[in-house]
Amino acid sequence: MSRKPTTHELEALIAAHAAEIAALKAENEKLAQRVLHLARPIRESAFF
Repeated sequence: MSRKPTTHELEALIAAHAAEIAALKAENEKLAQRVLHLARPIRESAFF
């Protein structure tokens, strides 16, 4: 039979997930900026 997690364990899990989410948001923003940077020459080309 498994035991219920303690409040401290749940808080630690929530904190770890929050840190992971923050890291993913930062990575997403970095990638979005890279896409915009790479798309700039395409948008400025004569083809569009």
